[in-house]
Amino acid sequence: MCVTGRKTTETPRLLDDAEIERQMEVKRTEIQAYRESRSEVSDRRERDRKLRNTLKALQFRLCEQMQVCLHLVIATV
Repeated sequence: MCVTGRKTTETPRLLDDAEIERQMEVKRTEIQAYRESRSEVSDRRERDRKLRNTLKALQFRLCEQMQVCLHLVIATV
């Protein structure tokens, strides 16, 4: 048996091994859910970063093409 009390205002209560294991399992489940959530967020951020970089490259090429067209128009005038 183990004595635990999380808040100083509560009276500590005795926990049996089954209750301790149940609490540990709840914590493990919470930690695993948090890790999965963080992994999903990291993956989403990485995809967003790659997408932004691709978009920047496309915008840069478009600007270059527009400048070439503008120079051709000016040259023909």
